Amino acid sequence: MSAKDRRKKLRFDHDCSSAATDSPSTDSSSGDVPIILPPAPDTPLSGPMPKRNKGEPSLSELQENIITALTLKMNQRADSLEQMIITNSNTIEDLKTSLNHLYVEIQDLKNDKTKLAEKFSQQQKLLVNLEERITDAERYKQRWCLRLYGLSEQPNKDLKAEVLEICNVLAPESCQKGFDVIDIAHRLGKLQPGRIRAVIIQFTLHSVRDAVWRNAKNNEFLKQCKLHFVEDLTKEEKDKRLLLWQESA
Repeated sequence: MSAKDRRKKLRFDHDCSSAATDSPSTDSSSGDVPIILPPAPDTPLSGPMPKRNKGEPSLSELQENIITALTLKMNQRADSLEQMIITNSNTIEDLKTSLNHLYVEIQDLKNDKTKLAEKFSQQQKLLVNLEERITDAERYKQRWCLRLYGLSEQPNKDLKAEVLEICNVLAPESCQKGFDVIDIAHRLGKLQPGRIRAVIIQFTLHSVRDAVWRNAKNNEFLKQCKLHFVEDLTKEEKDKRLLLWQESA
């Protein structure tokens, strides 16, 4: 027996004797036996483990629930993004198709515009040519005409016969054929009170026109009657002659 065990035994015996001495005396007949309590252990026993509440999840369960929730959320986001990508892809394809149609239409419009531009250029050249031909025709026609200013207007009077008499005075040798030398004689413009309109005369023979115009210059008969002849010129010809006169001066 070790020294520690011996000390424990001596202490137990001492405690038992002390308890027997201090306890009240009892009759042997009663049969009561003194109660001897066992010694207290050297170290107190640890308390029972606390019971876990069944409603509270464990740490691993919490982690698993968080991972599951995050995975579900990510899957939902991924599905939403995939659907959005599909929708955008379809929209882009539709836009590409529309742009291709628009490109084809624009090319057709460009081709039409080029054709119209070419046609317009041709029409423009044709119009310029026609205008030049009309101008030449008018200029040629005006070379057969003279204008007479100052001849009074009288109603119911033959204007052509009156003009022919004046021409016979100016160029009798050229006006022997009578009315055949004058094709048209009429007033210019509308009738206005107090205003004598000019008379335009178109000759059938250019030689007669030139003879009348040549003899009309500084003619005393015309001065007495307050009449004068002028050439029937276009505005361009008048401007050209005015420019030539200014340069010669």
